Amino acid sequence: MSSYRETIKPVRNNMRKFDYHSVLTAVSNYLIETDAQGADRGRAARLPWVAERIAVWALRDEPSMYRHAKMSQNDLRTCINQAWNGIDASDVWRKNGHPLALFMRQWLLAQVPHQQNRGMGAFARQIDLLGRLKPNSRLRQVIENHVGMRAEVYLQVAMFLWLKASVGIGDVFEPAYLETLRRAFSAEAMQSFWRTVITPRQVAGQALKDFDEDEWFQPNVLYRFPFVELQGRLYFWGAPCLHRHIEFAFSDIVANAKDKAAKQAFEDAFEAYTGESLRRSGSHVLNEHEVRQRFQVAGPCSDFLIIEDDATIVFEVKNKSLSLDLPASASVNKYKTKFKETILKANTQLANVASHVRKVPEFTRKPIHRIIVTYGDLMLGRSDYLFPDEDQARDPVLILSIDELEQLVEAVRLKQCTMGEFFADFLARNNEPARALFSPGHLLAEVPYQLNKPPAHLVAVYDAVLDPITARFEQLRAQNTA
Repeated sequence: MSSYRETIKPVRNNMRKFDYHSVLTAVSNYLIETDAQGADRGRAARLPWVAERIAVWALRDEPSMYRHAKMSQNDLRTCINQAWNGIDASDVWRKNGHPLALFMRQWLLAQVPHQQNRGMGAFARQIDLLGRLKPNSRLRQVIENHVGMRAEVYLQVAMFLWLKASVGIGDVFEPAYLETLRRAFSAEAMQSFWRTVITPRQVAGQALKDFDEDEWFQPNVLYRFPFVELQGRLYFWGAPCLHRHIEFAFSDIVANAKDKAAKQAFEDAFEAYTGESLRRSGSHVLNEHEVRQRFQVAGPCSDFLIIEDDATIVFEVKNKSLSLDLPASASVNKYKTKFKETILKANTQLANVASHVRKVPEFTRKPIHRIIVTYGDLMLGRSDYLFPDEDQARDPVLILSIDELEQLVEAVRLKQCTMGEFFADFLARNNEPARALFSPGHLLAEVPYQLNKPPAHLVAVYDAVLDPITARFEQLRAQNTA
């Protein structure tokens, strides 16, 4: 049985035949060209997630380990194919006893960022978060101490890179563009911002030193270092890495700060945001206090509950998203350990509320859908392997990210469906193997749930920040050319 390190060793030796800068340049250019492909299939066919691993392995090395020949795009493709074929023939994939959903997760996770088009939800939620914070709040202090500027200014600057990430990222570093940014936001603010997205190679390499086979399956392995600097040169690792870095900047800061007060404030804000999202559906939404009163709930309770004519939906909100501390390839027991205080705790809360709801005569024959809402898509699929309780066959726990929930809420608001209809459809499909879906989120791409445009409130949040900044930016650019 060959280890992951032994499997990738021939690829790394092949990479070292070339000049170090040319390897980084080849990978960076490859990822930029991949972003410009446009169509999902066009991006995916180039194996960009494998190119990311080539970059990681190079950053892990010292430049002195490399020779002098220039790496061409054909040379890079040779390394990509060698890596893919080596892993494909190795023991890395062979995990006995894993449920199908976890095998699919392991297989798909690294590819997903390159097959999804950018949404505005995660970025808009950070804008919304700041609107909920008082000027002297602990959460705001933690965020601003990390980014080195007012959080609102950070998001304003980040928005320009976020918009340019897929096409035209090089424009941002043109002298005229940089000068306009400095005039719009100040030289001090721009210096602080660049420190958050540009990492010296030595620092990135040191952070990447410890690794195992899980890195092959991780999404966005370089999201912590969207730009790496070496001897005055910048290397960019593609739009998905930059999008992930920016869109989850505040949640990552809070997670790494280990500040209990800031963490609790972030979770409270996310819960409040989710409640407001649910109310946009037009349904009557009960909060935790109202759920306890209405159903006489003793013990653990859920955050929200919606009563429809033909179904009851119970929601528990958990601030959990994909990050490098969450394994991409692991056993059920390891995931249970990782999710003990979040997803598994949510299951206990939902089960307790459901048991109390069923005691009320008018709810005895109505289906009860138990839903965990997460900050990011955990890609866990049909997660019954995490919750082997007696209620799974009757009302299984389903997991939706807040992005997916907001798409569903918008479909309900537009009278395209009810929540009960959506969840009943998903469960019915999963009883037929030919129609089964990996997760409820995938059903949102089907009629009648599919949306033709983003949820209206996200567009409003986004535009409220973008419009005045764009106007100011265009004014400054006009002055530069006058």
